[in-house]
Amino acid sequence: MRGTNAGSVDIVVFSEVAGQRDSLLTLAPGEPAYRRFPKSAMAVFMNTSRTQTATVAIKVTGDVRTLGMGYEVNPKP
Repeated sequence: MRGTNAGSVDIVVFSEVAGQRDSLLTLAPGEPAYRRFPKSAMAVFMNTSRTQTATVAIKVTGDVRTLGMGYEVNPKP
């Protein structure tokens, strides 16, 4: 995955495997990132703001046959 935080709020990137979510990095606005994920992992991008929209621009390479996208509400702090 190559990407950039294209918005104005921090984004936390997680890798999730078998329900275990591990934080990889926090992307500041405008910051680029390059990460490899295990074949069975899910990449999770979390908006750190409750009031502003987060925007991430990513390019995913490799086997994308099972690629999907979802949305979940951030848990309350």
